[in-house]
Amino acid sequence: MRHVRERHPQRPRHRPHRHILVVDRLLQRLDALKPRLRNRRLAALVERERLSPLEQPDPLQRRDRQENHLVLVHPHLLQQLRNRRAGRIERRLQVRRVLRRHLVQLVHAHNEVLRAQHTRQRDVLSSKNFIVCVNKLDEVAAKNSSDLKTTFDAACAAVAKLLKKVGVDKDKVIFLPISALQGVGLFEGGETFPFYEGCKPAVAKPGFECIKTLEEAINYQDVPVRPVTRPLRMPLSNVAHVAGHGAIFCGRIDYGSLKKGDLVKFLPTNLKTDVKNVQEHRKDIAVGEAGMNVGFSINCKDKIQIDKIKTGHIVGPADDNEFAFYPFYVANCFSLKPKSKGGEERGIRPGYTPVLSGGTANVACKFVKILGCVTKTGPVEDPAFVPNGARFSVLLYPSKPVLFETADKLPFLGKFVCRDSGIIVAAGQITERLTEDEAVAKYGVNMADVLGQKPVAAAGKAKKK
Repeated sequence: MRHVRERHPQRPRHRPHRHILVVDRLLQRLDALKPRLRNRRLAALVERERLSPLEQPDPLQRRDRQENHLVLVHPHLLQQLRNRRAGRIERRLQVRRVLRRHLVQLVHAHNEVLRAQHTRQRDVLSSKNFIVCVNKLDEVAAKNSSDLKTTFDAACAAVAKLLKKVGVDKDKVIFLPISALQGVGLFEGGETFPFYEGCKPAVAKPGFECIKTLEEAINYQDVPVRPVTRPLRMPLSNVAHVAGHGAIFCGRIDYGSLKKGDLVKFLPTNLKTDVKNVQEHRKDIAVGEAGMNVGFSINCKDKIQIDKIKTGHIVGPADDNEFAFYPFYVANCFSLKPKSKGGEERGIRPGYTPVLSGGTANVACKFVKILGCVTKTGPVEDPAFVPNGARFSVLLYPSKPVLFETADKLPFLGKFVCRDSGIIVAAGQITERLTEDEAVAKYGVNMADVLGQKPVAAAGKAKKK
């Protein structure tokens, strides 16, 4: 008899990240989904939502229309923050406008550690507007309808306590009870929970004296202004090579505008050329403004220079003297590095080299020198390491040429997160850019130690006998 090898139990297939129902209902309300996808996607979500907790919702962002301006950012697993921070999630939908100041955070209560870290990241990345939705209250109502208000108040108190730690005023947070499965508390004029009397916003606006639904809470937010008056800054998210058209540089314009004939410069390659044409969704446009995802080609026949341009490089005006490359950066950060399993403190030390994600760049950066540290007990002079939960100032040295801006002038390109083996260890903002001479003179940097060069042995060293 032929020997039959025993098969190992089949591993579960990787399940794609799913959208939560509240997002799908919002997108359907705003006509962001194609008609043929609506019923199929909604039916699948209704079936799957009750089977397992949605610990990893899919990142979705909504393109703007004349009246609707909405950006939805969902808490991700820590390993996937790189994709969210780099802006690559825009490919899931055709996003025209992404403004990070206007954020709606949907807080998932399945993991207290993740919830605290996501809230802290939003504090460091300057997200100050919060809408807290307490979902799945229909399950509580099915068990005992009298516990609805008690459950809702307890959830609001827990989230408010968490937000208070990062300096968010409770009165400015909008708390809403919803049920995405039943469509309760989502849309204006729709069904709401009887016990909920509404939320009175801190700043009254005409038509928003009392907010009862998520749609009203989103419409209540101020629409950010496109920063078109600032100098051009466009991080590249992709460099495509199209037959007959050459290299097409794709990305979102964070600041300024881009049009045909503009003289631009690529950093850190320092290539200067003029724009041949600008397209949005494969259609030529006269001008691309801040917040738009565009692609453009250049009048350059030097293939060697074009091949040097990679994802993470930044496009800016050729005549802007402030648009320059710097090898060193000073940043204010917040430590999120966890403890080891044994409880031993594993703080951030000089020489630590995590992966820094800012703009569309992902590059390893060396923590050359800890300039200062503030813990829960107060300032610490010359710290040996930075513990979890402490704020600190550090001198950074990227291992590859990369460009960052200061957060006070251009916030989108001055905020970053640091990852180590897929785990978030720090988040911060760039405060200063330094040349090599300035870093040596101001902070006493030894370039041999920064580059990891070992001292050369003496030429006349005695041979071993």
